[in-house]
Amino acid sequence: MRRDRDRPGRRRADGNIPAALAVPLWEPNRTLGAIYLDSLHDANAFQTSDLELVTAAADLAAVAVERGKAEQRARASEVLRSSLERFHSPDVVNLILAQAEQGEGVKQFLIEREVTILFADICNSTGCWSGSTPRRPPTCSTTISRK
Repeated sequence: MRRDRDRPGRRRADGNIPAALAVPLWEPNRTLGAIYLDSLHDANAFQTSDLELVTAAADLAAVAVERGKAEQRARASEVLRSSLERFHSPDVVNLILAQAEQGEGVKQFLIEREVTILFADICNSTGCWSGSTPRRPPTCSTTISRK
């Protein structure tokens, strides 16, 4: 029940609202809310032109809400990308983000662990290993020499 605007703090005694206008805020797959207007005094307060105006305003508001959500998702994606790029190659980052967009989630990839890594360059072995991949290990043999 709406409050009677002529008598603040009191409700209209009969509870009737002579004129009301409600328009939904639509998103592609769901309703976000509504714009609601009423008149407690005039049963002819709203015309077709009012409905058209409020519908246009509701459509613009829904677009603004969707745009805000898209900007929020883009910012979150950029933060995630920059975090992942600190530790992973661009190909791995793209794979993780593609799977996240498909709804497979990112949590399965984001595991923080403390690890120890040994970097060693054995004499003349860099060239041998430079073209290898985990599925294609190097085929060269390296002789370790003492100097």
